[in-house]
Amino acid sequence: MSARTALTPTITAAALAASALLGAGAANAEAVVYKTRNVEAVSPDGGVEHAAIEIPTGYTRHKASWHKWYWYDDDNGLTVALDLQPRRDTVKELEAERSTFMEEFGEGYEELEFTVNGKDARVRARWVFTHFEANTGNVDPYTSVVLMRGGNRILVAGSLPEQDLADRIRRHVVRTISFPG
Repeated sequence: MSARTALTPTITAAALAASALLGAGAANAEAVVYKTRNVEAVSPDGGVEHAAIEIPTGYTRHKASWHKWYWYDDDNGLTVALDLQPRRDTVKELEAERSTFMEEFGEGYEELEFTVNGKDARVRARWVFTHFEANTGNVDPYTSVVLMRGGNRILVAGSLPEQDLADRIRRHVVRTISFPG
């Protein structure tokens, strides 16, 4: 799978869900209440992977494929995505996706962070960016992609005005997610 086809659908779906709801309200400093959601990915070849992920209450769940889920909120325009495609993602693949995305959006792309941690780190890599997509109305998306040890991916997307809330949710989800085996 090419880097473009691997990341772009995830980012596009999350960013579209978030951008459709822009203007829903300023980031709030209220406490976020979470509920644990258990998901299971059963691959066509029979492999199974599980995750227990804490998602803010009130978020609507959408299962996009056998390995990918989205949770989105109509009030703040944030989307949390989880991709459990077993052993698919590596740092090398994430770096290739990043390069492709940079080329595609050119000056419309702004990287806020790209960090790669050691092989034993719980979070292998974190990529945070914004980009401008002409003719979409999606002018200030904010996207965080987190590659966990073991290759699972968490994405939190929203808008730049909701950056603080998106970061709080991302940190909580990353800190509390588990992959029972």
